[in-house]
Amino acid sequence: MHQLVFVHGVATRQDENYDRVVANRDELFKQVLFRGSQVNIRNPHWGDLVPEIGSEIYDSGGSVRTFSVNAALGQQAAGGAGRLGGAFGAAPAPAATPAVTGTSLTDQAKEDPAAALDALFVEMLERHDAADEALTNADIETFVKIAEAMEADEEAADRQQRSNNGARAMMMNIDNDDQFAAAINDMDSGPGTYGFFDGVGSAIGAITDRIRDIAAHPADILVDLVRPTIGFFIGDVFTYLREDETRNAIRGRLRDALLGAHADRGENDKLIVIGHSMGGVIMADMLLNRDAAGLPNDLTVDALFTVGSQPGFFQALGLYRPIGSNPIARPDHIGMWLNVFDTVDPLAFRADPVFSGVDDLKFNSVTGIAGAHTTYFKRPQFHARARKRLKQAGVLS
Repeated sequence: MHQLVFVHGVATRQDENYDRVVANRDELFKQVLFRGSQVNIRNPHWGDLVPEIGSEIYDSGGSVRTFSVNAALGQQAAGGAGRLGGAFGAAPAPAATPAVTGTSLTDQAKEDPAAALDALFVEMLERHDAADEALTNADIETFVKIAEAMEADEEAADRQQRSNNGARAMMMNIDNDDQFAAAINDMDSGPGTYGFFDGVGSAIGAITDRIRDIAAHPADILVDLVRPTIGFFIGDVFTYLREDETRNAIRGRLRDALLGAHADRGENDKLIVIGHSMGGVIMADMLLNRDAAGLPNDLTVDALFTVGSQPGFFQALGLYRPIGSNPIARPDHIGMWLNVFDTVDPLAFRADPVFSGVDDLKFNSVTGIAGAHTTYFKRPQFHARARKRLKQAGVLS
């Protein structure tokens, strides 16, 4: 059985929704990313080892009006398409995000069908998490179908081929949000089987409302929504970088998970590690320095994903090797290393300028600058593209 170790990122605490979020995420990994294979998943939790930060530290007086998506943000808030993502190091302008015309999710779908479908599924799945609901078979089957359509687009040789099949073809003749909802409902292969579709119309409407709202209130996101995330990020980072018992305890939990996965995999099984945000930084630190992390020399990882993460940023500061020793070569005990980032995620950074043998995988998103950092694993596009690369590398068959 394949082994997956998922290491969470900043601001992850065991609140009332934690178990549900983990269970739903695991189900998508099993049914979508690893479909056709058996996988055992470990989710070591280290967030409870970090001191709590009171919300008053970053409170700005309750001025938030919306959880807005980033459509039109590039032009109105940052002086050009994609500029915000580039400024935070995620990707250079102007190619980071396609220009968005219009003010609906359907308009976005015409520009980037995968990003629009991602936004829809994020909205639907987050509603499940908030209601403490398990994903249904219908939810998962729909997610799989969309991911498969995106895989078809990924494998298409040119734009014309993408227009004849896959996710792009599905969005070709969509002119409004009602038709968008109908296209999703048309995927129903049997009467009454897809409960997922019950909320599609309202989800699309909610996203469109956010797209329109950002044009009126673009600054809200930049201050009120991003500041808490960055506050948690700084706190978690400083806690890990400080040499004390807390850092040792964090490493201890992750080491136990890695060693357990290493021991449990069979001769032909693979070990995949996914580190989200600060979890990716910690995993890169431990795997690049096995001796210091207390890991055995025979521990190998077939694939490492750093997702919405900062290993490139921290190596620019000399965390892994002295500054000036760049680029650092991916060591042989890491079979493949994929660094995944959303162009509007303010906490995601490229890795290829300071690491060799590491592939950067860029996403365009309409989940929003605040939501971009936390929604990677709820997007069909992530599963489709990650699965494709695992298959190309021979990690999955």
